[in-house]
Amino acid sequence: MIRTAILFSSHLLGETVLARLGKLRAEAPPGHDVFFYYDETKLRHSQVTRRAGGAIPHGSYDWSQYKRPCGYFPGKIPGNEDGMLLSAFHRLPGYDYYWYLEYDVVYSGHWEDFFSGFADNSADMLSTSITRHDQIPDWPLWKSLELPDGITLPSEKWLRSFNPILRLSRAALETLAAEYHQHAWAGHSECVMPTVLDYRGLRIEDIGGDGEFVPQGRENYFYRNNRMDKSLSPGTFVFRPAMAAPGSEPNLLWHPVKDPDHHTWDKASGLPAFLSTRLSALIKRNKLI
Repeated sequence: MIRTAILFSSHLLGETVLARLGKLRAEAPPGHDVFFYYDETKLRHSQVTRRAGGAIPHGSYDWSQYKRPCGYFPGKIPGNEDGMLLSAFHRLPGYDYYWYLEYDVVYSGHWEDFFSGFADNSADMLSTSITRHDQIPDWPLWKSLELPDGITLPSEKWLRSFNPILRLSRAALETLAAEYHQHAWAGHSECVMPTVLDYRGLRIEDIGGDGEFVPQGRENYFYRNNRMDKSLSPGTFVFRPAMAAPGSEPNLLWHPVKDPDHHTWDKASGLPAFLSTRLSALIKRNKLI
C-alpha cells in the first residue's frame, strides 16, 4: 500500500484548530497518517502531545541545514517552509507522499473524498495557482529567487505556486534536498520549489483552479481564484482577504478561514479537545451560560 503522511501545520493550539485537526484525522482514508505539525518556538511538545496526539515539530532550529536562506527571507517564515519540510522528511522517512496543510485551510466536504481523488495520481508536486513568470512578472516574490552559479534559467521557466495545501512525492523531496545541498538554490518556497522541480523534469500539477498545469477535467474543481492577481482574489482559495467562515458551496477548498486578528481567534481552553467539547455541551445543557 502507498503510504502518505499529512502534516497539519499550526502555531496555534486552541479549540478551532483542534476541531479541524480532529475532522482531518476522522476523515483521512486508510494509508494516510495525520501528524500535528507544530511550531516549537510557540508551543511546548508536552502540551502538544497531550492535546493533539501524534505530532512532529516544524524543524525551526535545523531547517537551514537543508536549505540556504535567501537575502530577502533569512528567517524560517515567511518563505522557507520547504526547509522545514525537508527537516520533517528526514525525521519521517518511509512515506511515498507528504501532504502539507495549513491550519486555516478548510475543505467543505469529506476529507476522504478529497485525498482519495489523488490516490492514483503520481504527480511529484500538487499545489495551487501554479503560474509562469511571464504571466505575472510583477509578483513581488520573484526578487527572492537566487539561481545557482553556472545555471542559466530564462524567466519563462520560473514558476510560482501557492502552498497552504501541497503534496510532494518522496522523489520531489529527495530532488529538492540534493539540489539545495549541491547547488545552493535559494528563494521563497513559492517560487524556488516549483522552479527547481520543473527544471529537474519532475511532474507538477495544479490541484484545481485554471491554467496550463491543471489536467483536463479538473478545472476549478477543488477551488477557484484569480491566479493573475497578487491577492489571488476573488475566489475560494486566496492569499487575502481572510474569511471568518468557509462559503456554502460543498467540496471546495477555502483559505484563509480565520479571524483577521488571529491572536484572539483560536483560544486555547487548556483541556484536551474531547474534554473541552464535553464540557461545553454539559454547560449548555444545564444552561450555565
